[in-house]
Amino acid sequence: MKTTIQTLLLAGRTLTVEAPTEPYALVEQITADEFAVDERLPYWAELWPSAVGLTEAVLAGPSLVGQSVIELGCGLGLVGTAAALRGAERVVLTDYEDDALRFARRTLHLNGVGPARASTALLDWRRPDLTERFSLALAADVLYERRNLLPLVETLLAVLRPGGRAIIADPGRATAAPFRELLVEQGFTVTVGQRATLHYDRPHTLDLLTAVRP
Repeated sequence: MKTTIQTLLLAGRTLTVEAPTEPYALVEQITADEFAVDERLPYWAELWPSAVGLTEAVLAGPSLVGQSVIELGCGLGLVGTAAALRGAERVVLTDYEDDALRFARRTLHLNGVGPARASTALLDWRRPDLTERFSLALAADVLYERRNLLPLVETLLAVLRPGGRAIIADPGRATAAPFRELLVEQGFTVTVGQRATLHYDRPHTLDLLTAVRP
């Protein structure tokens, strides 16, 4: 797999990420059986605007010293890396794809984040089997599949401590409204703000959804 190194200036800080050079070529490697079971596509292999915007929000936001952070659907690992650089005492980057976790570990390494501060873990939202509980969950552009909305809410209930927060960046997908409704039904307090970002010199406006676990 050919890869490329990208250097990004985000919120006044330089970050480096490695990504597949041709992410859509990875579709050809997916077997018919894999697609039939999960409609599996390599979403993880591309750096999306929501990940860039959430990374900027983390880097420009308050210090995360003393907090434990989980990134859900980490893809290339940029957001979780930013959380570690902001001082989180422990960060776990999770994804459903082994390849994503491999690239996330590479992003951590390229930005000087060692295994004592951050690690990766395979996580299926339908069976969130992590025993650790976190004070903050971060996720970027994870609402694209309607069938995953309830499993994601249940995963947040499983991985967050009572009173823990989730911050989810979304580009305005139609699934965001029903996702918020599901969160409220489960007792989360939900607020939504917006953030402007540039991605490959194109402007994007993102929704930043913050949900506090009951």
